Amino acid sequence: MENPAESVSFRDVDFSKTEVIFRSPFEHRRSPIFVTLSNPNTTLVDIQKLMEAGINLIRFKMSHITKEDKIQLLAKVDKAAKMLSQKHGTSDWPVATAVELKTCIMKTGILQNQQEYLHLKEGTTVTLTCDVEDYNACTNQYIFVDNPYLTTDVNVEAEISIDQDEIILQCKMVLNEKSMKCIVTKSGKLGNLCQVCIRGGQHTQPYVTQKDLRIVQFAMEYQVDMIIVNYSRHADSIKKIKEFIGCKIKKPIIIAGICTREGLENIDGLIRESDGIMLSREYLAYELTGALSYKMNQIQKFVGAKCLKLKIPTNAAEAAALACVALANHTNAGAIILPTVSGRTAKSLLWIRPNCVVITVSNKTSTIRLLSTYRCVVSLMYNDTPHTNWSIEMERRTNFALEHAVKKGWLRFKDIYIILQKYSDVSSFCDVIKVSSVNIYKKTMVECDDYEAI
Repeated sequence: MENPAESVSFRDVDFSKTEVIFRSPFEHRRSPIFVTLSNPNTTLVDIQKLMEAGINLIRFKMSHITKEDKIQLLAKVDKAAKMLSQKHGTSDWPVATAVELKTCIMKTGILQNQQEYLHLKEGTTVTLTCDVEDYNACTNQYIFVDNPYLTTDVNVEAEISIDQDEIILQCKMVLNEKSMKCIVTKSGKLGNLCQVCIRGGQHTQPYVTQKDLRIVQFAMEYQVDMIIVNYSRHADSIKKIKEFIGCKIKKPIIIAGICTREGLENIDGLIRESDGIMLSREYLAYELTGALSYKMNQIQKFVGAKCLKLKIPTNAAEAAALACVALANHTNAGAIILPTVSGRTAKSLLWIRPNCVVITVSNKTSTIRLLSTYRCVVSLMYNDTPHTNWSIEMERRTNFALEHAVKKGWLRFKDIYIILQKYSDVSSFCDVIKVSSVNIYKKTMVECDDYEAI
C-alpha cells in the first residue's frame, strides 16, 4: 500500500497571525534553534536569557577561545540550566551542548597590507601556494591556501572554488612542490580566510587532524553532548570521519553547512551518513539556500513515502519501529509515547516519519538534552523513584507523559495514542506496541487564596 508523504501547504496560511503556530502541523514541526558562543565574556545572565527564550543547542567554536574559556562557558551553561529549573519548577532544562571539528577545511590566508578585499579579474593569472611564509601576504597574483598537500591534491585543469564560488580558478601548471599556476575563470572579491574547495582532485590530507582529536578528548572529558563536523563535500568522507570518531566517542554527529554545488549534488548521501544537517551562512552561498532546502525536503518526503513499502527490516528492533509508525499513521494517532534510555529508538521513529509528535520519557539528563534537539520530539524528564515491578514502572512513565500531553492540549479525550516500550528490563529493544485512547480530561486549574470556594 502506498503511504503518501506528509504534505504541508503554505498557500492559505497567514503567518502574520501568531496563532498559526498553535495548530497542526506547525505546533510540533518547528526546527531546533542553535546558538554559537565564541565570546568568553558572555555573562551567566545572557546565557540564561538565551536558554529561556527557547534555544535547543549551544555550540562552542573551539578555535576562537582557550580551553579554560571553554570550561568556564560550559560551567555557565550548567549553572544557567539549574537556575532555570528552579525558577520554573522543572527537574532539568533540556539544552544540549556541541563542539565543532575543523577537519580538512581549506582556507586562504590574510590579505597584504591589512586590506579588506581584493578584486580578481577573469582571465588573469594567479599563483596558489601552501608556503606558510606567505600566510599574511595574499595579493591579486599570489594566494596562500592552508593545505600542505595542495600540489599533489590538485590535478591540471581541476576547478578551484573560493568563498562558495565567489571566485573560480582553473589549474594550468604545477610550478614546484609548494605552488601552482591558475587562471581566473570567474571574477570576484577575495577577502580574508575564504574557504577553498577543489573539484576534480584527489584527497591526501587526513580527514581528522590531531587538533580535532584534542577537541574530541575535550568533549569526552567534559561531557559535551554533540560533535559538529565542518566538512560536507562527500558522503564517503563523512562516513570515514564517523568511523574514526565513533570508536572513540559515542555522540551524535551533525554536518555543518553545504558549502558548494558539489555538496548539493551529494546531499542524499550526506543526510544518510549524518545525524543532522546545519545550514550556516558562513559556509553556504545565498543562491544555494533555496535549492538545498527544496532538495532536502524532497528526499525526506521520498523516505517518508517509500520507507514502509520498500525497506525490509533487518532485525526485530527495526520491525518494531516500522510497525509502530505504520500503526500510528493508520489510526491517525495524536502521539507516540516512548519510555527510553538512550534515545536511539526515537531517532529511528523520526527517520520513518510518523505523522504525530513523539513524546519521550527518560530519567537521564544527557538523553533528554539530546532529544530536545530533534524535530517533532517532546522530551520529558522523569524523576520519580523507579518501581521494582517493570510493568508498573512503564505504566507510571506512560501516564506521566499522557497527563503532560493532555495538560498541554496535544491530546484530548478519546484521542488515539501509541505506546512503544520494552517488554521487560532485560529486553534489548522496544518490543511492545500498544494502542490506547485518552481516558482523562484536561483539568481546570483554580487558584484560591484565603477565600472559601463557593
